[in-house]
Amino acid sequence: MRGTVKRQDFFFCYSSGSYSSVHEHPSEEISSRKWITCKVPLGLCSFLLTGAPPWESASCCHANFTQKLSDSPLIEMNNYYYNRCGNLSKRCEDYMKRIECFYQCSPLASHWIHPNISEAIQHVPVCQSFCDKWFDACHSDLICAYNWISDWTFDETGNHCKNDCIPFNKMYANGTDLCQNAWGISFIASSSPCRCLDFTETDTKVIKYILKGDNSEESGEEEACKPRLQKPEDKKAADPEEHE
Repeated sequence: MRGTVKRQDFFFCYSSGSYSSVHEHPSEEISSRKWITCKVPLGLCSFLLTGAPPWESASCCHANFTQKLSDSPLIEMNNYYYNRCGNLSKRCEDYMKRIECFYQCSPLASHWIHPNISEAIQHVPVCQSFCDKWFDACHSDLICAYNWISDWTFDETGNHCKNDCIPFNKMYANGTDLCQNAWGISFIASSSPCRCLDFTETDTKVIKYILKGDNSEESGEEEACKPRLQKPEDKKAADPEEHE
């Protein structure tokens, strides 16, 4: 089933096994996977390094997906291989997993569904700080595709390199370049330090300020920043770097 969320007990979630190839929409550089709605949470992205899953009360992932994503090294998800240039470093892998978990499991992703392709997302505002830390974590890891959706050769055995493997810091100029191009138009680096997502539990507290934009007093930067600056009472590390 496709469509918009109309009830609080329905969440968008990824239907494992239904991968939509980018070649079905060759003019679109988008993340393209089939979304369905489900009545109850089916599992949690419990591997996240935030002390608790960001979407603990409304996650919609099957247990087999979260278990596979929790494995390290991260090799393959739905016939998409992350190790075509060798295994990722642990720091880099952790950022990849946070993005996968948001994309596959978070009900928040439903706010950025592509207007013409219901199984895709576009222009999700990501915090610049996340983009920069992601770039720093992966800078020495190897990659052979600039756009991870379209710059591969795809066949029944998955994605394959068209070009030589080079370090992330040679493929991308900086964190902004990485955020805004690695997954096509799925993400943008936000100009706001607080009205943005960093794929932690705080996202659920700032989402209302992001969605209301500049059309409400509640959307003020100061109000949006308060949740970002507050420390959770039982805080464990909020990003992978704190687990070094």
